[in-house]
Amino acid sequence: FDWTAYPEKFPGLCTPDESYHGITYTERFGLEGAFITKATAQLMRDFGSIQSPQNAFYLNLGLESLHIRMKRHCENAQAVAEYEERLEKAYLEVVLNGLESPTFAMVDGNLTWRVLSNLLSNACKYSQANTRLYIDIKKEADLVTVSMKNISKDALNIPVEELMERFVRGDSSRHTEGSGLGLNIAQSLVGLQKGKFSLEIEGDLFKAYVKFPATEPPAPPAEEPTGEEPLDDAPEEMQEE
Repeated sequence: FDWTAYPEKFPGLCTPDESYHGITYTERFGLEGAFITKATAQLMRDFGSIQSPQNAFYLNLGLESLHIRMKRHCENAQAVAEYEERLEKAYLEVVLNGLESPTFAMVDGNLTWRVLSNLLSNACKYSQANTRLYIDIKKEADLVTVSMKNISKDALNIPVEELMERFVRGDSSRHTEGSGLGLNIAQSLVGLQKGKFSLEIEGDLFKAYVKFPATEPPAPPAEEPTGEEPLDDAPEEMQEE
């Protein structure tokens, strides 16, 4: 098979493999030997029945935490689906900014989701219909900031300080459920994680800021020396064929 005719579909065969001496399999072993050599030299080493000790260690780590990670993945997917439906019913268009590259912060996943869930819930309840909800994520110095901005459907005739107090409604004239308790809890949960929670009001524009200490991305696992020399030719079986 001519792997080189579709290099974008088969980069593992048509680009250098840094984990195996920087070899490009199609160049070194030809079209006949590229796949079987990669399968033997790399794939079976990493995932197959003849794993290297380091790769077996990585796989075991993944299996030990699989039940926790899958539960969290399912919870995240369910939360996204639920809020997508709620945002649609509230006629809100979400505009996400800052997701082009990964951003890392020191947070507790459960507590942070409760904070963000609270802000999203408030946006669904109190935003003007047919407007946008802006969610921005960015790193500033040693802090990661998540901000949400929405247009309130009611007049925000109350100072920010009072809006943060327990059981205070955003508009003193309305008699519906207020959001003060939720914002107060969100502020407490952020504080438990050594973060900062703040609000700003400009007319009917409501802004919430959540800031957490930034951290460096996790270091990639060190490559284990294979102790192997690259094969000079295609496997003997391929040569005979």
